[in-house]
Amino acid sequence: MEVILLKSVENLGEQGDVVRVSDGHARNLLFPRSLAVFASPGALRQQQSRLETVERQAKKRIAEDQAVASKIEAISPVVIKAAVGEEGKLFGTITPKELGRILSEKAGLDVDRRHLSIERPLNRVGAYDVSYRLSSFVEAKLVVEIQAGEEA
Repeated sequence: MEVILLKSVENLGEQGDVVRVSDGHARNLLFPRSLAVFASPGALRQQQSRLETVERQAKKRIAEDQAVASKIEAISPVVIKAAVGEEGKLFGTITPKELGRILSEKAGLDVDRRHLSIERPLNRVGAYDVSYRLSSFVEAKLVVEIQAGEEA
């Protein structure tokens, strides 16, 4: 019997998959627990329609994320002036929270600090590569340049 999985089932498939199972497995486990429905022609058409809708929404979301990524990349390099001590070491570190606030001001967007990826601490004068992950498909890369001067 062919069924459409309504939820992911271990060792069987992911949500939305059409899988072939024994009649007893479908009747005794999948149907009573609302894990699957019979793969009738109407249900298959409905599933295909649902998949097309999800795909359209995903493409739209990726296009929006790419527009935001281009805005963030347009402000690169971001120059931050900070008080420094001997040998170009900052008094403290520029945290992702501070960097998110600075990027929000410069880009005019709401930048979430949790999506910032900083490879090494921002605690010395110099240039740093920073990436901002908008989704699993879109990532903006920019350069943050720390210079000696008054705090921003």
